Amino acid sequence: MAKRKMPFIKLSIIFAIMIVLAIFYSWGSSNKNSAQSSMMDQSMGNMMGENHLKDITVRDLIIQEEQSEVVQSQTNEESNASHHESTGSFLETIHKITTITIVILLPFIIAGTVFLLIIWFDTP
Repeated sequence: MAKRKMPFIKLSIIFAIMIVLAIFYSWGSSNKNSAQSSMMDQSMGNMMGENHLKDITVRDLIIQEEQSEVVQSQTNEESNASHHESTGSFLETIHKITTITIVILLPFIIAGTVFLLIIWFDTP
């Protein structure tokens, strides 16, 4: 290999190492966050303590049930309205088109990269 290609190769190796380290870091941190928030990691006593109703009366249960019914009916109406508005949106269409384009062009991008690497390593 020519000496003028060495700085580029070193820089490529440094960036590849940085990318791999970033991927491993994000992979490790996402597992920690999801494990801490999972109810299955808690003991049965802790789960029961979270769901236990302390010092609650029948009146509180009735009022809470009525409020939850009102809130549930409002959220059902809002979700139905937003569901009908969001079907076939412009951004969803653009997302599908760009994803399909990238998937179709990916083999050509990889083949072109390999071809350019072969030519680049063969030149003195």
